[in-house]
Amino acid sequence: MMTQDRLEERILHKISVVIEKDEQGYYAYCPGLEGCQTQGDTLEEVLDNAKEAIELYLETLSKDEIREFLSREILTTSLEVELRNALLKAELRQLSRDEEAHLEKEFEGYDRVYQHGF
Repeated sequence: MMTQDRLEERILHKISVVIEKDEQGYYAYCPGLEGCQTQGDTLEEVLDNAKEAIELYLETLSKDEIREFLSREILTTSLEVELRNALLKAELRQLSRDEEAHLEKEFEGYDRVYQHGF
């Protein structure tokens, strides 16, 4: 049974959150809590929303589920990767599509000629 002192005690724990920024604002999700995600127009807003979403999510879990969640460790890092080949290949694919579209347009009239037997 929880005592009044225990109910008033704050129990804090750091939880990993991934935040992505795009042209529409910020998107955040918690990798350890499936489906726990939110968004915001500013970084401050998305952080506030993420904290609230996580706290509400945790309120739905049993003690055992909370213990299991807290026992997991999620490590995050940044990796430097080579983009040169990927960019070159993307450019070649785009050139191929552009050339294909140009050829289709150029030969569009020929298809009609063959269909009518001229």
